[in-house]
Amino acid sequence: MNIIKSLHSSLLHRHFSFQEKHYFTASVLWGFNLLTGESVLEQDLWLAIGDMMGKSELFDAGMPKANAELLVQGSCYASDGEAVNASRVSVSLGSIEKELLVFGDRQWIKGLGVGWGVSDPEKFTEMPVSYSNAFGGQNYAANPVGKGIDEVDILGEQLIPLPNLEYRNDLIGSPGDKPRPASLNRIDMMCEQRMSKAGTYDQRYIETRMPGFPDDFNYDYFNDAATDQWIEGYFNGDEHYEIRNMHPEHAVIKGKIPGVYGRAFVNHQVNGEIIFKEIPTQLDTVWLFPSSALGILIHRGTLEVNEDDAADIKQILVANENTSDTPRALNHYKKELALRTNMEEAYKYAFFTTPLIPEGTTCGFKELEEKADFPYEQLLKVNTQNFDDAKQQEAETATQQQFDKMKELTVEGSPERQKIDARIQQLADAKVQPTELSPQEQKIKEITDKIVPMMKDNPKKPDMTRLNLSAVDELKVYMDELKTEKEVEAKNKMLKQIEELKKLDAGGGTSSQVKQLEDVLLAMELPPILPRIDMEGIIRQMKDQNNEMQRQLLVMQSMGLPEEQLAKIKLMVDPAESEKRMREGVDKANEGYRIGAHSLEQGRSPHEGQEVDIRAALLGAFKSGGKTAQGDYAFVDLSDQDLTGIDLSGAYLEYANLTNTNLSNANLSKAILSHAIFNGTNLTNTNLTEANLGSINFEGAVFRDADLTGAILSKSNLSNTQFERCKLIEKIDMFIETTFDKASFTGSDMRKNTFIDANISGCDFSGADLTESQMINPVMKSVNFAGANLTGVNFVKAQGDSSIFDSAIMKNVRFLGESSLFKASFKFAEVNEANLRDCDLQEANFTEANLHKSDFGGAILKNACFEKAHAIEAQFSKSDLTHANMQKINLMEGSLYKAILSAAKFNNANLYGVSFMGCTVGETDFTGADLDKTIFKDWRP
Repeated sequence: MNIIKSLHSSLLHRHFSFQEKHYFTASVLWGFNLLTGESVLEQDLWLAIGDMMGKSELFDAGMPKANAELLVQGSCYASDGEAVNASRVSVSLGSIEKELLVFGDRQWIKGLGVGWGVSDPEKFTEMPVSYSNAFGGQNYAANPVGKGIDEVDILGEQLIPLPNLEYRNDLIGSPGDKPRPASLNRIDMMCEQRMSKAGTYDQRYIETRMPGFPDDFNYDYFNDAATDQWIEGYFNGDEHYEIRNMHPEHAVIKGKIPGVYGRAFVNHQVNGEIIFKEIPTQLDTVWLFPSSALGILIHRGTLEVNEDDAADIKQILVANENTSDTPRALNHYKKELALRTNMEEAYKYAFFTTPLIPEGTTCGFKELEEKADFPYEQLLKVNTQNFDDAKQQEAETATQQQFDKMKELTVEGSPERQKIDARIQQLADAKVQPTELSPQEQKIKEITDKIVPMMKDNPKKPDMTRLNLSAVDELKVYMDELKTEKEVEAKNKMLKQIEELKKLDAGGGTSSQVKQLEDVLLAMELPPILPRIDMEGIIRQMKDQNNEMQRQLLVMQSMGLPEEQLAKIKLMVDPAESEKRMREGVDKANEGYRIGAHSLEQGRSPHEGQEVDIRAALLGAFKSGGKTAQGDYAFVDLSDQDLTGIDLSGAYLEYANLTNTNLSNANLSKAILSHAIFNGTNLTNTNLTEANLGSINFEGAVFRDADLTGAILSKSNLSNTQFERCKLIEKIDMFIETTFDKASFTGSDMRKNTFIDANISGCDFSGADLTESQMINPVMKSVNFAGANLTGVNFVKAQGDSSIFDSAIMKNVRFLGESSLFKASFKFAEVNEANLRDCDLQEANFTEANLHKSDFGGAILKNACFEKAHAIEAQFSKSDLTHANMQKINLMEGSLYKAILSAAKFNNANLYGVSFMGCTVGETDFTGADLDKTIFKDWRP
């Protein structure tokens, strides 16, 4: 089901069956601040709920209620933070008013006579208003978590604590009293007052109604609060509320429910046709979390559906409107749903939720933007522009003053005055007349206006739905054409200059100039030289400039410049600080080059003609123990060399020839090796951490026990390359646009890697650790994952036909997007708690695999083999197991709900407690199977 909503709304949805009809319930949540009434974004809403209720406590069952109710979660706070022995809390919402007395901890004590007394309440500053502090006890059905009945050990003494919360008119007076449990939050579903409404679950129910609700089910079961927090019918949405003593700083919180209601719309498939319809909602629940100043409205609606799991609901859109506004038309939301589910256009509306929220409410993405850091940068730009405008205004004012002085010195009507007036007019005309754009600039502007037309019409409030990304391709094509045109224009201009010089070269005096131009023209046809920064040259130049500045300071000093001004100038030209900043800047630039060197087009050597000498110097330094790290060895031929243990960390090795080179035990950390030649290179135990190994053809290279943590392998060809027991972790973009054909990663550590659109067919990952990796749209046919650790791996739209997962560890692995695993093998694999829903697993082999709690819902499992598989509590709902071999499978307490079991073999299988409801059987073999406690209903032959 596709869900469309804003960042303000939250959605809970459930499906259920009652009296042989099926229903879908949508619950639309809206959060608001109790102090200000302002809306609260969904992410903040759930954080507050989690903090207040904890992860284990149910917030809302998402089921329909016949009567609306108020729920309050929080504590009683002493006024001004000073401890008290007793207090009270009260809450009201519309016609609901409820007050509770709150006491500090106290116990029953034996009096001097035969009676019982109550100890003085202990002081408190905060007391949770919960049923654990209300009257109850372990065997008290109305509140088994409460206090007042059971003895507890308090400092080695057996005492009976009294409840901290009581109704004013129902106070406990003796140990035999059983007052109503008093609280404001939800009552547990298993308590007597709720279970009495849950209906009868007997054999008749099992045979005729399971898994729906029994016929005598009462919808009041879904009301969480005590009945004195209910109303008849539903809230209007304009009720006032008042809360006392439940906020640490505000003793009284008053307000009015924001006039916002929730609406829900669905695309419902009926008889093969998609029908757009609204689910009418009612405000049936108001939650208040006073200590967090949070209120939550839940508008809920229910729709009858055809499928018991509501699979006929294809899409749902939830929205909110002001109760005071005219309701938006059904077609408005039908259009919004269509726009936001259109694969080609949806991106325009992803950050634009205004049509789904009440008029006057700030879009959720705008709120997030205002909370983030980047608006400050935008503000800085505005301030910078204001500063520039101010400076320009100052300059214009000064110019005008100069003209005014000149006019004072001239006579009205004189030639001099006329010249001044003409100049002033000329400047004024230049100011109002826009600079004329060149034809190329005009064309770029036209295309840009196509991409972002809203910036032209309303730059302050751009309508992002008018964004046209298709025009980006047009801009790219034009820019490429313009680049080529400019290059041709420059070459033609240079050729013309050469021809003119040759005509003038009667005596050969211009031959050197011609040669220079011809060299430049030739260089234009060649790839650019690899970028290098001459750090030492820059530092020398900077020192020369500082020395010159020092000489000028001496001159200024000799001319009597005040000492305080000299001190300021010296501070501005501090050579040590300048050098430090310069080195930091160069280091950042070099780091940027290291990260992106593989993305550059083909380059030329930065030291053309010197490669042989550089090679000799490098080998000499290596043999003599000299420095080899951080050197520039680009384009150097190091083939067939034994460089075992060499330190080339931080070195430049682009396009270096490393054919058959032995680099075992070498240090190549942070080295730049993009475009290098690696045929037959030995990289055993090599340190390649954070090295750039992009845009390289590694075919035939051997990496054994090498450390490639944080390395870059983007755009490289790893075909037939061995990575044996290597470390390839900590780099989310390590494998962007990488070719893997038949590469081997046996026993390698590849945790938390990301493979996007990768073709890894024929690769060997046996024994590798790919824990928590992401494989997005992978083509992975005939891949060997035998013995690999695939815990928590996500395979999205994987094409994994004939791949091998035998003995792999695959706990919580997820195959998403209808992945194809035709004829894949999972023999003896640990595939516990995995998601294989809707996968094509025809003829897959799960012999003796562990499939505890795994989900095969909707999967195609024709002719698949699950012989002797351990599949306790596994789910095969709506899966197709035609001709599947399920012999001796242990599917205890699993589900075959609505599964197709035609001609499947369950011989000697453990099917204890399995649900066969709604399944299809025909020639299905259950010979010798344990069918005890199984649930059979609505079998279809």
